[in-house]
Amino acid sequence: MKKVLERTKKRVLAVLISAGVILGSLAAYTVAAADEGELTNLALGMPVTASDSMATDYDGGKYYGPERVTDGVKTLEDDQSFWGVNAGKDVGSWLKIDLLTPQTVDNLKIDYRRVNIGNGLYRTFYTPQNVTVQVSNTGNDGDWKTVVSKSNNIPADWADVAATTVFDYQYKLPDNTTARYVRVLFEDGGDSDGIVQISEIEVNGYGSQRVNLTLNKTAEASSCAEEGWTADKAIDGVLSKASGWSSGIKAYTYVGDAYKAEMEQVEEWLSIDLGALCELDDAVISYKREAVTDTIDRFRAVPKYITIQVKEKLADEWKNIVVRSDNVPASWSYTTQSDLGLRTYALNGVSARYVRVLANGSSDDGIRGVQLTEVMVYGTGGAKPEVTGALSLTGVSATRQSLKKAVVKFTSNMPGTVYYAVAVAGANEPTVDTSGAGTAIIKGANTLEISNLSGSGAKEIYIVAKNEDGEVSNTVKVPIDAVSIKMISKGMTTKASSELDVNLGSNKVNDSIGIKDTDQNFWSTAIGQSINSWWQIDLDKAQELAEIRVEYRRVDLGNGNTRYRFVPKTVTIQVSNNGTDWQTVISKSDSVPAIYSDIPKSQEDIYTYSLDGVSGRYLRLLFEDGTQDLDEDAVQLMEVSVYATDYSGIPGTGENTNVNYAVLALLLSSVTVAGILFYKKLVV
Repeated sequence: MKKVLERTKKRVLAVLISAGVILGSLAAYTVAAADEGELTNLALGMPVTASDSMATDYDGGKYYGPERVTDGVKTLEDDQSFWGVNAGKDVGSWLKIDLLTPQTVDNLKIDYRRVNIGNGLYRTFYTPQNVTVQVSNTGNDGDWKTVVSKSNNIPADWADVAATTVFDYQYKLPDNTTARYVRVLFEDGGDSDGIVQISEIEVNGYGSQRVNLTLNKTAEASSCAEEGWTADKAIDGVLSKASGWSSGIKAYTYVGDAYKAEMEQVEEWLSIDLGALCELDDAVISYKREAVTDTIDRFRAVPKYITIQVKEKLADEWKNIVVRSDNVPASWSYTTQSDLGLRTYALNGVSARYVRVLANGSSDDGIRGVQLTEVMVYGTGGAKPEVTGALSLTGVSATRQSLKKAVVKFTSNMPGTVYYAVAVAGANEPTVDTSGAGTAIIKGANTLEISNLSGSGAKEIYIVAKNEDGEVSNTVKVPIDAVSIKMISKGMTTKASSELDVNLGSNKVNDSIGIKDTDQNFWSTAIGQSINSWWQIDLDKAQELAEIRVEYRRVDLGNGNTRYRFVPKTVTIQVSNNGTDWQTVISKSDSVPAIYSDIPKSQEDIYTYSLDGVSGRYLRLLFEDGTQDLDEDAVQLMEVSVYATDYSGIPGTGENTNVNYAVLALLLSSVTVAGILFYKKLVV
């Protein structure tokens, strides 16, 4: 609702401006906003080391390395993107972020680990006892300054919070704090399990945000050892010992000193396409390590020298920027488990699209090849270079027509082919596949019809186009409004395949009385008739259906908990316009509760099934496989709510705010004082 209010305020403000009202006040407000400095997350994509990280076999082989805390992915996007220490390694554990150059730092924000427990709730998980923040310009032991000491500004462990709760815990640093390295220290460890887990850390300051330009771009190599060690593994953001690129491995000739000459002859390379011209500041390479003990690693398959080359266009010759640098760790040398083997190489702001790392020789007399864990190139840019005659799209707008359909309008400066990808609003930018046929466009005005939207939420369409020479345009991101939905099932006529008795009829399912009220208000099939049983509702007229929400039967145990009983094995959802001819929308979904599972009575546990705008007057839930219950052969439902689209609200809000802007504009233009008072009341 907060977002709706903010949008409403902006629209009202726009009306007031057009009416010539409060211009003096607005001018003062605008100047004040412009004078305020803008903070930037300086840590995004930066290298991170840690005192310890969860083993790679934790939780089914997933890796929870320190780079997870600067990947920009917070809990609400992915509750499995986090860093954690192994049990018992929590006291004195730390994370160290390298900003690559000294930066002015204002504050830190920490997104502590939470787990999605459903129903819009998240549970805090393995929070530390307190947090200390230190800074340094060298990163060396003994050269750290404590700027925040054992702050208890942390969430309680195992606390349930709503997904909408702002969860960035902020730590203000002293004014004019300048540092290259920032260390977050958990001196007193974590919970009783001896674990600390962190989802994301932002280091906010006034320097320039550095971007890892290689992350998830396109890479190729001179050779690859085997599947799983391909070139793309060196630019995936994972700095685990079990990840990276490996060249093809050959055997040395151990006859006299022959192997020494073969070590010098190793020549391998890794090439990365950044996708567009960029200004390159530094390259950071993480060299391959292997575990020796629980705390000690050693470097393996490290090249003797590193050369870094760049070029602007694919047809250009490679230009040397770093030549045979010996700034590399030595193979077989030992290091701590927390050392990521990072080495930095200055690229001096060179402009390039393509970067190649050459391994000159090998320092490993046991592995005849080269292995790199990660290659990161930091700099700025990424916009497509301006090319004379390149295709461009202007005046792009999108209008949502239904749950599944939208129309995009734009103008093209030449004929070509357009491609697009759809994402949920706010999600990561998808890759637009331009390898297929696409949709032909003309020079001038074009209309693109999108018919594969899913769900009622806001979307974003990413559009690119090719001209006749195959040159690809800049990516254009276009927002698409959400669609409001409303419940239409309450009190409507229902029937079922059977009923246990008159007090447990089919009409008990759409009366809005759920487990929060009583566990005795439900529909039940007759005993022994669960196979192919069904429940049906007449919605009075055909409508565009958005989703259906089902509350399955729970029995009150009397101790604050409830238990699932009489749950079907699967559910099939069908619609019809006449109650006779049925169209299956969802077939035998097993998205149902587990029988005999217990949850708190106070916890909502609604199962939602998307109908994606299918039209129908009648809706039927069919339980073809009968019940999961081993004690009684019956299916029981507590509540079913059917939602249809509602286009009566403001486009894009997802809610009916009942604001008539045309009337509002008339009122404000004719009664200026009343308009000002209304605006002030709205923004207070």
